[in-house]
Amino acid sequence: MPIIIKDFTWRQTEDYVIVRVPLHNVLTHKVDLFTSDTYIKVHFPPFLFEACLYDFINEEQSKCTLVKGEAVFELLKTEKNEWPALTKDVSKREVIRIKEEAIERAHKKCEERKKNMTKLKNERRRECVKKQMDLSAESRKQVENVKKENKIAAVTDVMAWKEKETDDDKILLPLWKKMTSKLGPVKGQTKPNQSINLPAKSQKPTSEVPPPRAFGKISCDFTYRAFPTPCRESKMNEEEEWLKQQAAARRATGFVAEDLRPEENDPMWLLEKGLHFHSVGNYLGAVSAFSHAIKTWDKIPDLYVARSHSQLALGNWRRVLLDTTKAIELCRPHVASNAEMRFDSHLNRGKALLEIGKGKSALADFIEAYELKPYYAQLEYLMDRAENMEEAKEELPPTSYIEPADLAN
Repeated sequence: MPIIIKDFTWRQTEDYVIVRVPLHNVLTHKVDLFTSDTYIKVHFPPFLFEACLYDFINEEQSKCTLVKGEAVFELLKTEKNEWPALTKDVSKREVIRIKEEAIERAHKKCEERKKNMTKLKNERRRECVKKQMDLSAESRKQVENVKKENKIAAVTDVMAWKEKETDDDKILLPLWKKMTSKLGPVKGQTKPNQSINLPAKSQKPTSEVPPPRAFGKISCDFTYRAFPTPCRESKMNEEEEWLKQQAAARRATGFVAEDLRPEENDPMWLLEKGLHFHSVGNYLGAVSAFSHAIKTWDKIPDLYVARSHSQLALGNWRRVLLDTTKAIELCRPHVASNAEMRFDSHLNRGKALLEIGKGKSALADFIEAYELKPYYAQLEYLMDRAENMEEAKEELPPTSYIEPADLAN
């Protein structure tokens, strides 16, 4: 049974009602307060104060503060009149009804406020995405304008140079012909088909260059070794046992590269094989197929995107980041044919970043994916999750350094 507080005090003015409830030396964080337009409550076990108010109050402009060991309610009246008493003279059943109605109204207001906040947050996010897209379009337009200006300037310079060269030829060529006709034939000029014997220049003795050496080819083959360290006889049994275990594990996944026929080493065949493994839930087999294809054909982005799906299903977040980053690098230039692969890469990388606690980076990838597929249903949930993660990080208190000696004690 709670102890009802009766030593409260109250007073009123034309506009306000002030109620002071003592807290009996209880810490403020243990006090539960509730205020509505017809009901107020202060609860700190085992004490309880509640009052069904005589008239309605303005809940939005009223306030309650905890100061100097007491709770002070400053309640704004809806009508400027004098109250004969703080509470109504009603039965216990009527008090319970008023309390339940006040709590129900408070819950409805809280849900409505939450919906409004969610709606406002979504609108702000859409505005931010739209602004970002507008800025990107504006920057691309500026780059195109600069390119056009440079192109026009270069063409103008070339045309001016051509006009200058043409003008020089028109002016200088007739002048040169006129000067040569006035001078007449040059003395010592040879007649047609007449050769001139010039004195031979003394040639320096040249040193003889030895002929190139004969060459040949030396072919050598290296024994295949699966380990990066040199072979040691003392470790040979352990290495052979390890290789057998790895071969058995690969056979268990359903994919062994050594068992493939030569025509089955085609990358598209391996891609289809890996996708089939992924569809039936054999993610390890899918990763093995994609990895074998990437060893030979490492410039096909489809293989990295498909392998990121399997790694994501296995929970290998770091490997998802490597595969998606490589796929994004290979999907250049950005054209319509690789838009689907870029969307999958940004989506998978955002999910992996979200799982390792990088909410801000994940949100950037989700925005890139949103630009490619704005109507993808799961994106809004993922973006909300990333934003909530960043807000939770900001609300955490800063960590403090503890000396090793204090920690030992």
